Amino acid sequence: MRAAKQPEVDDDRAAFGRVLREMREQRGLAQKFVALSIGVDPSYISRVEKGDLIPSQVLLVTLAAFYEVPLSVFGAVAGAVIDAKLTPAQEIAEYLLTELQKLVVELDLASEEIRGNKKLKSLVDSARRRADTFLIVVKRARGHALRRKVASRTAA
Repeated sequence: MRAAKQPEVDDDRAAFGRVLREMREQRGLAQKFVALSIGVDPSYISRVEKGDLIPSQVLLVTLAAFYEVPLSVFGAVAGAVIDAKLTPAQEIAEYLLTELQKLVVELDLASEEIRGNKKLKSLVDSARRRADTFLIVVKRARGHALRRKVASRTAA
């Protein structure tokens, strides 16, 4: 039997998503534009706005900087995310993931812009493949660290 979600967590996520969507819509921005600007997939922005996901600390700060608002605008979710204590390794992993996601988006844009120059396009596509590989490695390492953390908490 699946455990029910805590209502207050759902309410906080939904409220956060509404605030984020309202800020984007007030500025007349598309989800795709926001996503490309901060280096994430457009579906990620959609899921955050729906309340399905809560962004990491790094991404939360990036969103606040993008919209030029203080973190407090995001409400209780921001407080919970910022108050969560990350180990130095987790902070590095979150930073690397964010930067790699931005790099992948930039490489995709560059590849589209240089279609006529086959040699340059080949170099950009090669860099994109290497970035993808590195992104997979970092995600796996982060997942392994999270599983170890959960296992150590349940064993205690």
